Amino acid sequence: PDLCIMTGDNTIHSSTNEKLKANLDMCIGYLEEKEIPWCHVYGNHDHEGALANSLQQGVHEQYEFCVSKAGTIGSRPGTYALGIYNADGSLGSVIWCLNSGAYDNVNGGYAYISQKQIDWYKENSELLEEYNNGEKVKGMMAFHIPLIENETAYQNRDNKELVYEYDGGRNENMCPSKTDTT
Repeated sequence: PDLCIMTGDNTIHSSTNEKLKANLDMCIGYLEEKEIPWCHVYGNHDHEGALANSLQQGVHEQYEFCVSKAGTIGSRPGTYALGIYNADGSLGSVIWCLNSGAYDNVNGGYAYISQKQIDWYKENSELLEEYNNGEKVKGMMAFHIPLIENETAYQNRDNKELVYEYDGGRNENMCPSKTDTT
């Protein structure tokens, strides 16, 4: 692959830099050995009994093929954008990497993409469109905690009036946030 995206719950209980590095070595050692660029977003378990995400980020970035960025939006480190460039050097697309948080202390359940992150995305997406001569830049988003819409699409996967196309499966229950931020 040209890039591997780790979508969270990668380094559970990494309470020291040494434990974090040992966990990362097991997780991404192969990618480093094969010189495959990789990036990550934090999952809800990546902070449990572990170093704060802001401290973990520095350890991640010590790896030669890590292309993750520290970017902190609100109180969540690890929200950033990665440009994917065409052979001629022009911007081809963007991967938006968001730290979707851990738990929702107000509404219960899992956290969600914050309004600050949504505003950051909108602002930067518009800037990229301007940079791209008024044309939208293709992209994809990577984050750990699924949106409510993911669960709705799965539940209605056979209803072609509601879900255009659904492909894939799941090996465990989906755990979206209870808070809809769309």
